[in-house]
Amino acid sequence: MIKAIADLKSRITNTKSIVITTHVSPDGDAIGSSLGLYHFLKQQNIKAQVVVPNAFPKFLMWLEGSESIIVFDQDSEKAKELIQQADLIFGLDYNETNRTAKMQDSIDASSAYKVLIDHHIGEPTWPDLNLSVVGASSTCELVLDFISAYSGDNIQLTSDMAYCIYTGLLTDTGNFQFSATTPKVHIQAAQLIEAGVEADVVHNHINNSFDKQRLQFFGFCVSERLKILKDKKIAYLALSQGDMRQYNVQTGGTEGLVNEPMKIADIDVSILMKEDEGKVKMSFRSKRAIDISVFAKKYFSGGGHRNAAGGISFKNLEDTERDLLQYLEEFNIR
Repeated sequence: MIKAIADLKSRITNTKSIVITTHVSPDGDAIGSSLGLYHFLKQQNIKAQVVVPNAFPKFLMWLEGSESIIVFDQDSEKAKELIQQADLIFGLDYNETNRTAKMQDSIDASSAYKVLIDHHIGEPTWPDLNLSVVGASSTCELVLDFISAYSGDNIQLTSDMAYCIYTGLLTDTGNFQFSATTPKVHIQAAQLIEAGVEADVVHNHINNSFDKQRLQFFGFCVSERLKILKDKKIAYLALSQGDMRQYNVQTGGTEGLVNEPMKIADIDVSILMKEDEGKVKMSFRSKRAIDISVFAKKYFSGGGHRNAAGGISFKNLEDTERDLLQYLEEFNIR
């Protein structure tokens, strides 16, 4: 790893243009890791640009540098040009290029040297250099590892870097509660706080930035859409496009919703199904040693981590719910 970082450092120092990419529907870890790396490269006087597939949630727009992000869906020609001209591309928080949606063709076609930093299950074959660690708490954890290895004894974390990276640590560990929250993660959090992060500031931006309508939407979901399978200690929410239109749900508006049923004492698994155009997006959460990623992968082409995973169904919402109930009978989630 040390030699790989040294070789990469030499390559980065001599590169003219770097593009930092992440997955579709970017979350806190995706944006936090991308901007954290962006600020670090900027500190090294390296030209870099973050390009994301589509819009990211408003509650992440307070992060320094977010205004400079190029959104492929909004400016595809500019994004394609940047990717085409890049000498080096970082892929952050995804291990398959199809996770970049409409950006995939541009990334696949690029002759740039490709570096992957990710923590999801999988064995990617496309990057030239893979710095991923499956099972790490977040990509932000690994970006901080990269910055530390790259800098050696000369590491100088700015508050901009620290706030971005801390955001990814916070969000991908579920506010430091998921099983991947190791002692190392807390040490890194302390390091970031020492670099200038005010933890309550990040927490309030991420968790306490609801508007009235979004809070009412969450209330509607819990009161009207929550279903509980008591014998299995499983809860799920099935949301139609109409439900989300009724409350004018914007990008990122359902973030954290899947965690709400987990607040019930005897619920060990929570599942969120969201109807979209031609598909149903699914989120899975579990407590303790229940590996919900196995279920997501087996039945819904998904994956992720032991306590947090995602998946997809290309059937309508009603049929997806029917399938889910059938699969839960077949599969012992314990």
